Amino acid sequence: MGDLSELLAEYESHRDKYPTLEAFSPRLVAFFKQYAQGFAEKQKALDSQKPKVVSMVPANGATDVDPNLGSIQVLFDRPMSDRSWSMVGGGPHYPETTGQPHYDESRKTWAVPVKLKPDWSYEFMLNSGTYDAFRSEEGVPLEPVTVTFRTRKEKEGPE
Repeated sequence: MGDLSELLAEYESHRDKYPTLEAFSPRLVAFFKQYAQGFAEKQKALDSQKPKVVSMVPANGATDVDPNLGSIQVLFDRPMSDRSWSMVGGGPHYPETTGQPHYDESRKTWAVPVKLKPDWSYEFMLNSGTYDAFRSEEGVPLEPVTVTFRTRKEKEGPE
């Protein structure tokens, strides 16, 4: 947007040379052609800066999670900003947290202590459109990730 804004400022300051927007339009066309040529490369560079989830415990989408699991853990591909996270959700399918979330020493693994119910579906998000505190140490936010899993039924009686 900044580059386009500068180009339009040039149009405004040189109205003697460009009396109409139509007269300036070849400059606009050239700008957008050049922008389009570099867009994929710029997008790739931006995407490479975004942190990514490498793995989770329980695995995202798992359907046989031990209800006695004591914490949810997320492994990121790079160090994250300390004391900054957004586990987003609420209601009956949001895991009951039993302690403070935290990162390990490398700040690549984040964990939150939980108490889970047997035979229950859970859902929450890591970041969202509104909350994006999961950020790399460079301040780049994690793209929102929807997390779902289901705990298995508790075993009844001795086997």
